[in-house]
Amino acid sequence: GRINRDKGLLDLAQAFAAQPETPPDPATRAKIARDKSAFARAEIAVQEATNRAALDRAQKELEIAEADARRLREVDGPKRLSEARLEAAQARDAAEDSADELAQLEEMYQQNELADKTKEIVLKRVRRGIERAREQAAVKETQVKHLKEHVLPIETGKLELELSQKRANLALEKQKSENALLQKRIALAEAEQELATAEAELAKAK
Repeated sequence: GRINRDKGLLDLAQAFAAQPETPPDPATRAKIARDKSAFARAEIAVQEATNRAALDRAQKELEIAEADARRLREVDGPKRLSEARLEAAQARDAAEDSADELAQLEEMYQQNELADKTKEIVLKRVRRGIERAREQAAVKETQVKHLKEHVLPIETGKLELELSQKRANLALEKQKSENALLQKRIALAEAEQELATAEAELAKAK
């Protein structure tokens, strides 16, 4: 019944599949070989364009990393350190000016008939200002030290690490590009060999 009919169709399909395929004639083989050769050449052109784009990108990233590291080392780092030192110097000067002002006031008040309470209020205010100015100077000195010994070295290290990675990426991209292009050239050589064989067979067949 139906099972036997289906089995018969399956046997027929298997028998048909088992039959050897008829090889293409020499002209068809030559055409196929020419198409393969043309495709292989086009693949090389595409790969070369891809390689140029990848290498240009990797080179640009390396140049940016080099510029960032150089700017921090030669411009930004020294500028920030100079500004911090200037602020520290200004804070020290302010503390010294306040101390000088206190000395002048104390000397002046020794020769003045101002009430003791008034003198004490003024001097207390100046002494408090001196204390704050000295604290501010100490903070600024600490900031200079921290910037010089920790912040800038860490930032420089990060940029140097990124620069090293970009150099490695460029080298890797060059190797990958060369390998990919070599594979395409091998494929072209094989396609041209196949084309030469197919054209020789076609010439014999004529």
